[in-house]
Amino acid sequence: YASPLFYCDFLLLIPAFLYNCGVTLIHCYKILIFLLSFFSCFSMMSLLKRITDRNSIAVLAGMAYLFANYHISDVFVRCAEGEIAAIVFLPVLLSGLYEILAKQNTRQWPLLAAGLAGLLLSHNLTFILAVTVCILLLISYLTRMHKDIFLSLCKGCVCAFLLTAFF
Repeated sequence: YASPLFYCDFLLLIPAFLYNCGVTLIHCYKILIFLLSFFSCFSMMSLLKRITDRNSIAVLAGMAYLFANYHISDVFVRCAEGEIAAIVFLPVLLSGLYEILAKQNTRQWPLLAAGLAGLLLSHNLTFILAVTVCILLLISYLTRMHKDIFLSLCKGCVCAFLLTAFF
Protein backbone atom coordinates (compact mmCIF):
# COMPACT_ATOMS: atom_id res chain seq x y z
CA TYR A 1 0.00 0.00 0.00
CA ALA A 2 1.45 3.34 -1.05
CA SER A 3 0.23 5.26 1.99
CA PRO A 4 3.41 7.32 2.54
CA LEU A 5 3.02 8.71 -0.99
CA PHE A 6 -0.37 10.21 -0.14
CA TYR A 7 -0.28 10.72 3.61
CA CYS A 8 2.73 11.91 5.53
CA ASP A 9 3.88 9.65 8.38
CA PHE A 10 5.02 12.61 10.48
CA LEU A 11 2.19 12.41 13.04
CA LEU A 12 2.70 8.68 13.39
CA LEU A 13 5.99 9.39 15.16
CA ILE A 14 4.04 9.77 18.43
CA PRO A 15 2.64 6.21 18.49
CA ALA A 16 5.88 4.85 17.02
CA PHE A 17 7.84 6.37 19.90
CA LEU A 18 5.37 4.99 22.43
CA TYR A 19 5.50 1.54 20.82
CA ASN A 20 9.29 1.54 20.97
CA CYS A 21 9.01 2.42 24.67
CA GLY A 22 7.02 -0.78 25.25
CA VAL A 23 3.43 0.47 25.07
CA THR A 24 1.09 -1.99 23.36
CA LEU A 25 -0.10 -1.15 19.86
CA ILE A 26 -3.75 -0.66 20.81
CA HIS A 27 -2.78 1.70 23.62
CA CYS A 28 -0.57 3.67 21.21
CA TYR A 29 -3.59 4.09 18.94
CA LYS A 30 -5.84 5.10 21.83
CA ILE A 31 -3.32 7.69 23.08
CA LEU A 32 -2.96 9.14 19.58
CA ILE A 33 -6.74 9.38 19.13
CA PHE A 34 -7.13 10.93 22.58
CA LEU A 35 -4.46 13.55 21.87
CA LEU A 36 -5.88 14.39 18.44
CA SER A 37 -9.42 14.62 19.84
CA PHE A 38 -8.30 16.83 22.72
CA PHE A 39 -6.39 19.19 20.44
CA SER A 40 -9.22 19.30 17.90
CA CYS A 41 -11.61 20.43 20.63
CA PHE A 42 -9.05 22.91 21.93
CA SER A 43 -8.33 24.38 18.49
CA MET A 44 -12.03 24.87 17.75
CA MET A 45 -12.56 26.46 21.15
CA SER A 46 -9.64 28.82 20.50
CA LEU A 47 -11.09 29.79 17.12
CA LEU A 48 -14.52 30.60 18.54
CA LYS A 49 -13.00 32.40 21.51
CA ARG A 50 -11.13 34.66 19.05
CA ILE A 51 -14.26 35.33 17.02
CA THR A 52 -16.91 35.75 19.73
CA ASP A 53 -14.84 36.48 22.87
CA ARG A 54 -17.31 34.36 24.86
CA ASN A 55 -16.27 31.23 26.74
CA SER A 56 -19.71 29.59 26.68
CA ILE A 57 -19.95 29.71 22.89
CA ALA A 58 -16.37 28.47 22.57
CA VAL A 59 -17.06 25.47 24.83
CA LEU A 60 -20.27 24.60 22.96
CA ALA A 61 -18.51 24.84 19.61
CA GLY A 62 -15.63 22.70 20.84
CA MET A 63 -18.00 20.00 22.08
CA ALA A 64 -20.06 20.11 18.87
CA TYR A 65 -16.86 19.82 16.84
CA LEU A 66 -15.61 16.93 18.95
CA PHE A 67 -18.88 14.98 18.82
CA ALA A 68 -19.80 15.68 15.21
CA ASN A 69 -21.00 12.58 13.37
CA TYR A 70 -18.19 12.67 10.83
CA HIS A 71 -15.55 12.88 13.55
CA ILE A 72 -17.15 10.01 15.47
CA SER A 73 -17.27 7.84 12.33
CA ASP A 74 -13.63 8.69 11.59
CA VAL A 75 -12.65 7.48 15.05
CA PHE A 76 -14.88 4.46 15.65
CA VAL A 77 -15.74 3.17 12.17
CA ARG A 78 -13.00 4.13 9.73
CA CYS A 79 -9.95 4.67 12.00
CA ALA A 80 -8.98 7.50 9.64
CA GLU A 81 -6.06 8.99 11.54
CA GLY A 82 -5.21 11.41 8.73
CA GLU A 83 -8.66 12.98 8.76
CA ILE A 84 -8.75 13.01 12.55
CA ALA A 85 -5.46 14.92 12.54
CA ALA A 86 -6.75 17.30 9.85
CA ILE A 87 -9.67 18.15 12.12
CA VAL A 88 -7.08 19.55 14.55
CA PHE A 89 -5.43 21.87 12.04
CA LEU A 90 -8.46 23.24 10.19
CA PRO A 91 -9.46 25.63 13.03
CA VAL A 92 -5.80 26.67 13.37
CA LEU A 93 -5.79 27.69 9.71
CA LEU A 94 -9.10 29.51 10.09
CA SER A 95 -7.77 31.29 13.20
CA GLY A 96 -4.78 32.52 11.26
CA LEU A 97 -6.95 33.73 8.39
CA TYR A 98 -9.36 35.42 10.79
CA GLU A 99 -6.57 37.23 12.63
CA ILE A 100 -4.88 38.39 9.44
CA LEU A 101 -7.88 39.24 7.26
CA ALA A 102 -10.64 40.28 9.66
CA LYS A 103 -8.70 41.71 12.60
CA GLN A 104 -5.77 42.85 10.43
CA ASN A 105 -3.32 41.47 13.00
CA THR A 106 -0.38 40.80 10.70
CA ARG A 107 1.76 39.27 13.46
CA GLN A 108 -0.40 36.13 13.52
CA TRP A 109 1.01 34.63 10.32
CA PRO A 110 2.52 31.68 12.28
CA LEU A 111 -1.05 30.45 12.90
CA LEU A 112 -1.64 30.42 9.16
CA ALA A 113 1.66 28.59 8.58
CA ALA A 114 0.93 26.01 11.29
CA GLY A 115 -2.56 25.38 9.93
CA LEU A 116 -1.39 24.94 6.34
CA ALA A 117 1.60 22.78 7.31
CA GLY A 118 -0.45 20.65 9.69
CA LEU A 119 -3.13 20.04 7.09
CA LEU A 120 -0.62 19.03 4.44
CA LEU A 121 1.17 16.71 6.86
CA SER A 122 -2.07 15.06 7.96
CA HIS A 123 -4.56 14.82 5.07
CA ASN A 124 -3.96 15.93 1.49
CA LEU A 125 -7.59 16.16 0.40
CA THR A 126 -8.51 18.38 3.34
CA PHE A 127 -5.48 20.52 2.52
CA ILE A 128 -6.65 21.01 -1.07
CA LEU A 129 -10.17 21.89 0.06
CA ALA A 130 -8.81 24.31 2.68
CA VAL A 131 -6.56 26.01 0.14
CA THR A 132 -9.59 26.42 -2.12
CA VAL A 133 -11.49 28.08 0.74
CA CYS A 134 -8.45 30.29 1.45
CA ILE A 135 -8.34 31.44 -2.16
CA LEU A 136 -12.06 32.26 -2.10
CA LEU A 137 -11.61 34.23 1.13
CA LEU A 138 -8.67 36.12 -0.32
CA ILE A 139 -10.73 37.04 -3.38
CA SER A 140 -13.51 38.34 -1.15
CA TYR A 141 -11.02 40.43 0.88
CA LEU A 142 -9.10 41.68 -2.15
CA THR A 143 -10.49 45.23 -2.03
CA ARG A 144 -9.69 45.62 1.69
CA MET A 145 -6.21 44.10 1.52
CA HIS A 146 -3.16 46.30 1.97
CA LYS A 147 0.56 45.63 1.74
CA ASP A 148 1.06 44.43 5.34
CA ILE A 149 -1.76 41.89 5.10
CA PHE A 150 -0.44 40.60 1.78
CA LEU A 151 3.08 40.26 3.19
CA SER A 152 1.75 38.48 6.27
CA LEU A 153 -0.14 35.99 4.08
CA CYS A 154 2.98 35.45 1.98
CA LYS A 155 5.09 34.85 5.12
CA GLY A 156 2.62 32.24 6.35
CA CYS A 157 2.50 30.43 3.01
CA VAL A 158 6.27 30.45 2.49
CA CYS A 159 6.87 29.26 6.06
CA ALA A 160 4.31 26.44 5.59
CA PHE A 161 6.04 25.45 2.36
CA LEU A 162 9.43 25.36 4.06
CA LEU A 163 8.07 23.34 6.98
CA THR A 164 6.58 20.74 4.67
CA ALA A 165 9.24 20.67 1.92
CA PHE A 166 10.55 17.32 3.14
CA PHE A 167 7.20 15.69 2.28
